[in-house]
Amino acid sequence: MALIKCSECGNAVSSRATVCPQCGCPINDSFTALQAVVNNSRNKIYIILFVSLGILLVGVLGWKVSNTIEKDNIIQIGKVIQDCEEFFSFYDGLSCVKQNGKYGFIDKKGKVVVPFQFDDTAYSFSDGLAYVKQDGKYGFIDKNGKVIIPFQFDDADSFSDGLARVRKNDKYGFVDKEGKVIVPFQFDDAGSFSEGLSRIEQDGKYGFVNKKGKVVVPFQFDFASSFSEGLAEVRQNYKCGFIDKNGKVVVPFQFDNADSFSEGLAKVWQNYKCGFIDKNGKVIIPFQFDDADAFSDGLARVMKNGKYSFIDKNGKMQVPFQFDGADAFSEGLAKVRQNHKYGFVDKEGKVVVPFQFDDAGSFSDGLSYVEQDGKYGFVNKKGKVVVPFQFDAAFSFSEGLAKVWQDGKFGVIDKKGKFVIPCKYDKIYGFSDGLIMVKLGDKCGFVNLQGIDTFAKQKGDYEEVKLQEESQNQISMINNLIKDKATFKGYGANGYLIFSPRNDRGGRARIVITLASQYDYIYDITEDGRILLHDGTWYKGMSQPEKADSEELFFDENQQGFYYYYGGDKRYYKLTQEKVYDEFYKF
Repeated sequence: MALIKCSECGNAVSSRATVCPQCGCPINDSFTALQAVVNNSRNKIYIILFVSLGILLVGVLGWKVSNTIEKDNIIQIGKVIQDCEEFFSFYDGLSCVKQNGKYGFIDKKGKVVVPFQFDDTAYSFSDGLAYVKQDGKYGFIDKNGKVIIPFQFDDADSFSDGLARVRKNDKYGFVDKEGKVIVPFQFDDAGSFSEGLSRIEQDGKYGFVNKKGKVVVPFQFDFASSFSEGLAEVRQNYKCGFIDKNGKVVVPFQFDNADSFSEGLAKVWQNYKCGFIDKNGKVIIPFQFDDADAFSDGLARVMKNGKYSFIDKNGKMQVPFQFDGADAFSEGLAKVRQNHKYGFVDKEGKVVVPFQFDDAGSFSDGLSYVEQDGKYGFVNKKGKVVVPFQFDAAFSFSEGLAKVWQDGKFGVIDKKGKFVIPCKYDKIYGFSDGLIMVKLGDKCGFVNLQGIDTFAKQKGDYEEVKLQEESQNQISMINNLIKDKATFKGYGANGYLIFSPRNDRGGRARIVITLASQYDYIYDITEDGRILLHDGTWYKGMSQPEKADSEELFFDENQQGFYYYYGGDKRYYKLTQEKVYDEFYKF
């Protein structure tokens, strides 16, 4: 099993992994929604987090901001997962969790569907199966945890196009989803299938096989890459060329090095300079650059004498070589660096965001994080600061949300800079179906987009709920944590305290319990009078109290109820708990 480095957090990851166990971000996909570099110039702390829920945040992870929860769109969350070592984003309805050194899978109700019994896993299912390791051997299970392909392999990869690469007795082959050997165990190395063919190695020479296991390109090359746009780069006698899928050499062996084709052109090297050729081997852009990227969106970043520029497919430079650094274009703009400051240029080379920032990301959802004087904020494409410089680190937006880091804790904001999730979590792993996977201490759990999490409270944590009378027949509570105000109908004509939620967020009223730890946590009262506590428990059926002589409503942890004062005596609301599952509660 080879180890590769996660491009976002730098963690050493198995080459078979589809997501990074450290940051929960995809390994093989570029998920720009979560791509960021935490660069505090004073403390020299660099943190890179990657999600390609993509995806989760992201693209790939499907965030949706909502001010209300509809009755037919109720999300279910589970209680806190104790002593969680690793926690991964949901894929196909399941999340991989590591506990006590063993891997298993839970569903979105938190039910353990695959027990914690495996020493290694793919972290996600592919084609309905996932490889797992037990007693030193690999096999494959389905989503119910049933062993479909027995534990017999020394190594295994995820399924792709119906086949999985496996290793036995130091030889590689491929099996189908029934475990039938399609490509025999006879190769020293094998790559994943790309465009219907797999690169294979035997006795130091490379060739290609199809999905039936037939060798279609003989073992004759010193090196070979996977096929891209119908051609594959191959090496012979220290020179590079390109072949088609029949093994015919279409670009002769004449280059010192070469990359795969992208948008019809491939970067090639000759005498320490690079240029670009077409699929016939014709040099389209001469050998003149010290380095270059593949073409994307019709442009390629190039470097010459330590300076960067951008060229089109005809080799025309959009701007002179003047930048000390440059990134690829994203949403029509590219991040560039000049004199240790960052700005942005458009595809014509015009500077649209001046060079004034100490760090910057790429644009996503119309905004980019930027750093100034050690703090991060966000700017729009005109360079206007739309989220002030207040964070110790910030990460790219995806579907209207972005992770931020403040005082050593992670949270989530919207595009106006308002906290959706306060900065209080040690890690945010990923995002899926309106749930955010987080870690607090040694425990893992979920948070929804209303800020409610599944971390249970200890006895004695709750102090009181204060409701302030704002005007006749109205009581309000101001949430200092997220600057949100919830308004309730207050004392009726008969002086009784009546709970009927009323606020501007759409039938969803909030109260706040101040904890001994000085943090304010959000609790909700819904249209039908149910109160949601912080551990995910519903309470409903509050009885009509006697006339109250107190403007404060208190919570008693031991009695599991709210109380008020009447005539100097403590009076309780009668509450009943409604469980939906053994371990999970609706909200």
